[in-house]
Amino acid sequence: MIDHNQLSVAGESHDNDDGTSRQAIIRNCALGEELKFEREPQNPYDKNAVRVLRQTGEQIGYLFREDARRVTRLAKKNYKFGGFVSFIGNAENGMLGLCIELVEASPDEPESRIDPYMVELRERVMTGNIYWP
Repeated sequence: MIDHNQLSVAGESHDNDDGTSRQAIIRNCALGEELKFEREPQNPYDKNAVRVLRQTGEQIGYLFREDARRVTRLAKKNYKFGGFVSFIGNAENGMLGLCIELVEASPDEPESRIDPYMVELRERVMTGNIYWP
């Protein structure tokens, strides 16, 4: 099984532990940019925390708590995850925010099915045709 969800990212207004500005990092993100996800079980606020990272390793935020809980539960069952930036926008307070497409694949799904799924989903999001037939 392969599925996807559009999710908002939490914590974009905060700076990273190394002092880098997530807002500055988001300004350099592009629609369709591939992302990676990293569990952070030692996070003092949420043992299920999942960091949202650019391929460069720069952190742009976290998954919201309920999404992180789901990802953690599925990761323990060896699900595979991928994702990309699907929306970047300005909030009323002038801060940038973004949404991502999170793709999850069950352990039995071969990469030969996951990669084309991601390509088609990215193309649909980029062209505004996000509805599946």
